[in-house]
Amino acid sequence: MEQTPQKQIAYERERIVVEKIADGLGYGIEKGIEDTVIYLRLLGFTTSMSCAGHSGNLEDLQLPYVEISVSSKPEEKYVGEAEFKESLVKKYKLELWRDIFDGGKIEEEYNLWLESIGYEKTLEYKTWEEKIPAEFSKIEDVLMEYTSIGDSPKIVFKDGRILPDLLSGDDLLTSLGKEMALRNLQELVKEAQLEFQKFTEFLKQKYYAE
Repeated sequence: MEQTPQKQIAYERERIVVEKIADGLGYGIEKGIEDTVIYLRLLGFTTSMSCAGHSGNLEDLQLPYVEISVSSKPEEKYVGEAEFKESLVKKYKLELWRDIFDGGKIEEEYNLWLESIGYEKTLEYKTWEEKIPAEFSKIEDVLMEYTSIGDSPKIVFKDGRILPDLLSGDDLLTSLGKEMALRNLQELVKEAQLEFQKFTEFLKQKYYAE
């Protein structure tokens, strides 16, 4: 695997871009998943969310994942959505439109509005949705290539996310006591993180080989 200067420069540029990405709460991409995100983006995929995995308290446990999306996603999904969200922000004196989704009366009002318009999507959003199958097919091809060369790799693509194909926390809690479940879940997170490290190395080799 030859790391040409051009490829290395492209990697460094993408790393700078990725390090500046933050979610709605201002949190950046976690270091443990950063390279996975970088190489996926260098291979032409658009990422929208990610998590490096957490193995602290039972309530905070999270397996690592990267969410793939289709580029150029329209901001407005439903006809008139932007205007209605803005009206809710003003009506309830919210700081951000994301505060609409509070699980309470504001979100209920938003959902009632969606029902009233028949969930009518904008033409731009419908056009964007038509691109999803092709984009998702590409990442499925990459995962198929990955699973064909390893010793039964445990990475899958499900509901738009690259995930570890491992027993879920809910399944463990169903069959084990809370204390034992916590120990097993912590091991599960570590196993998933190791699997993502292998997957990231595969992406790195694929990027430099192209």
